[in-house]
Amino acid sequence: MIEHVLKNTGSRAIRSSVYNHNFLVFGNQAPGPDLVTRTAYEIKSEHPPAKEIGAIRGKELVFLKTLDNKERLVTSLTGFGSSPSDFDFQVEQRGAGSGVRITGDHALQDVSVWSIRTVFALEPFVALNIEPGAETKWTLTYDYYTLSGPAKHGPTEK
Repeated sequence: MIEHVLKNTGSRAIRSSVYNHNFLVFGNQAPGPDLVTRTAYEIKSEHPPAKEIGAIRGKELVFLKTLDNKERLVTSLTGFGSSPSDFDFQVEQRGAGSGVRITGDHALQDVSVWSIRTVFALEPFVALNIEPGAETKWTLTYDYYTLSGPAKHGPTEK
């Protein structure tokens, strides 16, 4: 769990956004067809992944091939609502037998994905609107798990 606190000690409001890179590596395996990202919402994207590299299928982002050399998968995962319940992602590397569930306690502002052959980065953005003298808090929770165990974690169904 990562807890953030930001206090505005200035005289003007802070209107910005923040995200964590979440550089994920599972068993030193290159991102490919064994890597699946699931969301709590139906994914839309104004910038879908290159059609030979990846695809959006309902609530999933999938790789169609293993990334090699300088290939990249870059996309946005929009379609979320205004509820913090949509800040719920599951990334599984089936070849490594492991995954992580990433949840946040604030509504999403944006979600980007950037991946090369060495790393997969899921980047959920949260909006910050902090008046002078006020502070805001937000928390991200990371639940790591193995795929062989009986309890599988995943985004809540809507």
